[in-house]
Amino acid sequence: MLPDQDSVKAYHVYMYTFIDDLASIRSPYDYFQHVEQYRIEDAIRLVGDRFREFGWEGDGTIGIIWLPPFVDVGVEDTWGTCIWHVKQMNNGISFLASDVALDFDRIAEQNEGFVAREAAPEMVPITIIETVVEWFTRAITNTEGEMRASLAFLSAHVGSGADQIAAHLLFHYQNTLVRLFNEFMDECYLQVLIEAIDSGNPHKIRLRKARVDVDATSYLPEPEDPEDVAAAIDASKWFTIKGLISDMWKAYKWEPFKTKSEMLFKSLDYAPDEKDFFEIRKHVVLRNCMQHHEAQLDRDSLRSLGRDKVTILDGGKTAIIEVWKPIIMTADELYALLAVMIRFAEVFHSHVATRVPSRNFRTKNPRAS
Repeated sequence: MLPDQDSVKAYHVYMYTFIDDLASIRSPYDYFQHVEQYRIEDAIRLVGDRFREFGWEGDGTIGIIWLPPFVDVGVEDTWGTCIWHVKQMNNGISFLASDVALDFDRIAEQNEGFVAREAAPEMVPITIIETVVEWFTRAITNTEGEMRASLAFLSAHVGSGADQIAAHLLFHYQNTLVRLFNEFMDECYLQVLIEAIDSGNPHKIRLRKARVDVDATSYLPEPEDPEDVAAAIDASKWFTIKGLISDMWKAYKWEPFKTKSEMLFKSLDYAPDEKDFFEIRKHVVLRNCMQHHEAQLDRDSLRSLGRDKVTILDGGKTAIIEVWKPIIMTADELYALLAVMIRFAEVFHSHVATRVPSRNFRTKNPRAS
């Protein structure tokens, strides 16, 4: 049964260290799949509020652990009992919430003196990439403001040579926008890796096979007490998972743009808008040609776009760039690219929110902290 505003106050809350195998922990959306989604979201929020009363800091994904009836918890003799779980990633502590007491000796030993805290911060649920989208949108907006100010200053204060300086500035900002989009994809993929590997992959994210140099011994910690075998095993599992994610992410960042985009989008079953994504790909190609082909558009780059030429917006008209012709850049083109990138991030975020309904949490007003 899903908790409501009143019943959740009676939930028993425990902490436990460590629960490292999260593969059998189910998403509430899967476990209660025949219940309306808004009711599940309300229950996740209420349970999260209850966890925070006992010190949960808001990171990790809230899930369901099912206890079969022979465990002898609760009064159900056929259905068993479900308990709520979240693992706090910064220290590995699991928080458990149950509408019945969990009378297990090991839980009792770990929870002696464990009580609710008074002033837990108010938290709100966010998607796995919400903070990334907010950072990216803010960075793009700041870049637009800086570009407009620079071009306005140049127009007002510089005489001869202004056109040449403006051309260099425009290519600088185009390079900045392409770099920011690459970083956006990198950060999104990191969150995908964490969700798929560290959270038990409850939403069946499909990670593409990649060539990753993995040296597990490089992230096995030395135990403080060589005789504490159990602690050493727990710590080694924890750090191995983190190290694996790190190695996979580092490998991802070195992939070509086309491969990176495919790995990210296919893992989430996402099909980007063809027109918008072409504009982004176009500028990745132009930026690469600026750096590696003496500012000329080479034939292989055009072929990768499926075009024999590309167009650039220029004051209500379009300028054409053909093979081995010098690349030009205009303010109109970059302002259009800015809008495309922000729109792309918003649409992609909406898809991720539906595809991966797991919720992380943060304080209601993060800027106030």
